[in-house]
Amino acid sequence: MATNIVYGNLCFEQDENHNLYLKSGIGVGTVEESPTGVYTVTFETNFSDRPTVVLTQIFEGKDQSDDLDHFTSDGGNTRDNAVLIAVATDKFKLCVGNDSGDKKHRMVGFVAVGPVD
Repeated sequence: MATNIVYGNLCFEQDENHNLYLKSGIGVGTVEESPTGVYTVTFETNFSDRPTVVLTQIFEGKDQSDDLDHFTSDGGNTRDNAVLIAVATDKFKLCVGNDSGDKKHRMVGFVAVGPVD
């Protein structure tokens, strides 16, 4: 049995609509948001059994850029976080929020690893 790896960084355009896009990654089919801060990510190829998914919120910095290069920063609030809600062979669902626990647009990095036939 072969192993498949899917990964990506979800980011937002810096406009009033907060348009979602995949900054980088491989094996991602679609990403949908509903409601704010809750995302469903589908895989291009289904896993044959439920994969392991690991994710984390990515610090956007004071300028809220998606450059992923904030090495001179001390980072954000540790209460800003990402939560994995559900995992299936074809998709996973997550939510992200701010340091008050409110669901908000945030950048997220993720990896999914599991078997394929």
